[in-house]
Amino acid sequence: MANRTIPLIFLFAAAIAGPISAHADIMLGASPASLEMTLERGKTAAQTILLFNQGKDEVTVNAYAWDWWYEKENPRKFAPPGTLPHSAAKWISFIPEKITIKPGKGANVTVVVSTPADASAGNYAVAWFEALPEANTNAKELRVGARLGVLVLTEVKNATKPSVNVDKLNLSAPTASQPFKAEIKLTNTGDVHLFPKGTLVIMDKQRKLVGHVGFEKQRLLPGEDREVTVKYGGDLRPGEYQIILTIDYGEAGATVKTGTITVGGGNSI
Repeated sequence: MANRTIPLIFLFAAAIAGPISAHADIMLGASPASLEMTLERGKTAAQTILLFNQGKDEVTVNAYAWDWWYEKENPRKFAPPGTLPHSAAKWISFIPEKITIKPGKGANVTVVVSTPADASAGNYAVAWFEALPEANTNAKELRVGARLGVLVLTEVKNATKPSVNVDKLNLSAPTASQPFKAEIKLTNTGDVHLFPKGTLVIMDKQRKLVGHVGFEKQRLLPGEDREVTVKYGGDLRPGEYQIILTIDYGEAGATVKTGTITVGGGNSI
């Protein structure tokens, strides 16, 4: 998925995942680029992030958490802890909260999540790592800082309701200039993030498999929707075909929707 940069006030640059640089003062990276954590109510969980300094200057990094959610046309909205839906930022602390990393070196920071006893569903945050190069007392210089974000996706064990709905399945029969096409709209109707992927199967009137096409995983937060278009370039002879769409979201379950097309005619659902 594409990384999206977020402007910071004054002289800070910001990014999500991947190494970042600012006027050659800082080049900071993180691995992994996101964390997925399964939590238990009333217990503490932890994962480690490796920060690496690819720049020429020593940098001091401060770690803190904010909320992460989404808006229409903006899948990465960030705000202070406790201000966005499904907030996890207040649960998160860091060991250490501040660390200095020499050029060409790396350092581990542990993300600690203390889960409330009444927690449920999926909850989300971004772990910010804000860096500023060490000051040179012998020179007058403008120091430029940067911050790097690692997305944190959590779910509470045995306390989620995963569900994906197919809101739209528009089928277009092939023509002389266009292949068979399916326009699909998915909505996460549950309370936890999911990564649904789809398989569309084409069968003739004798229920014989003619072909299939699919799409890769799509990340959906609770309530989020996404539209996907798939095309099948294989040959479909004149006649009626049954279309079976299966949306698989792993151990959480699957959703199936069917339709028909008539090659040389219209289509129906």
